[in-house]
Amino acid sequence: MYTTNLKQNNVIDLTRFSSINQDHASPETSSRYSFIPTNRVIDILSTKGWTPSKINQARVNDETKEGFQKHMIRFRNPDFINYLDFQKNDTFPEIIMTNAHNRLGCFNLFSGIFKLACANGLMVCDSTIDNHSIRHIGFTDEKVLTAINAITISIPMISNKMTEFKTIELKQDEQRILAESSLLLLHDADELDEKFRKEDSITTLLQPRRIEDKEPSLWNTFNVIQEKIIKGGRYMIEKDARYTLDSRKIREIKQIDKNVKINKALWNLAEKIAELKK
Repeated sequence: MYTTNLKQNNVIDLTRFSSINQDHASPETSSRYSFIPTNRVIDILSTKGWTPSKINQARVNDETKEGFQKHMIRFRNPDFINYLDFQKNDTFPEIIMTNAHNRLGCFNLFSGIFKLACANGLMVCDSTIDNHSIRHIGFTDEKVLTAINAITISIPMISNKMTEFKTIELKQDEQRILAESSLLLLHDADELDEKFRKEDSITTLLQPRRIEDKEPSLWNTFNVIQEKIIKGGRYMIEKDARYTLDSRKIREIKQIDKNVKINKALWNLAEKIAELKK
């Protein structure tokens, strides 16, 4: 998968992405498949002020599949840069879209958050704001506009969630529960116990990379865990390691579907902790 970010005062060159500029469906699709170009949805979002800020496009090993693969676009709107509590949290609200032209994916639009400090994208789970799936068959511009309006309306609610997470202080054992639950999204319990020194791995996972994340709030704890799990790094301590520094290098989660799944699951875990703390 390769990625492009929106740089300050620059606009992403959309012509670099074959899947975004594709003008026909994959030959593997049937005659019943209705092709809708991704550019059409980008244009609809732009009418509401949402423009691409980051693009992920899956790599393909088979050249015949180039241009039809899964892709994900994050959109940002300058009207919401300083909206509500986002600025205080050094974050921006986003709309995220995924699509493919190979009959393996419809248009999905859902809410996201970009955290400036770690240059990392969070995703809000479906329990907070519905995922809007728009099938290619029966596609209309009005369905996209309805999804955009619903996500935009949800932005104050997401801001309130962030504020709530920031005001909840976690005890050390609560932080560890959140960290262990997060690891179980990637490793089943038997694998975790068999291959890793679980307690040391949890301790390493919870170590913040920035001093501003040291306060044990739910928001900080969630962000520390989310950044390490999504971006990867050395936080899993193997059982045969002689020293704490002898940890396994965990790869960044680049596969689009897995990135979305894990991101939403992490947000859901944070919501569950918040419910338990009420």
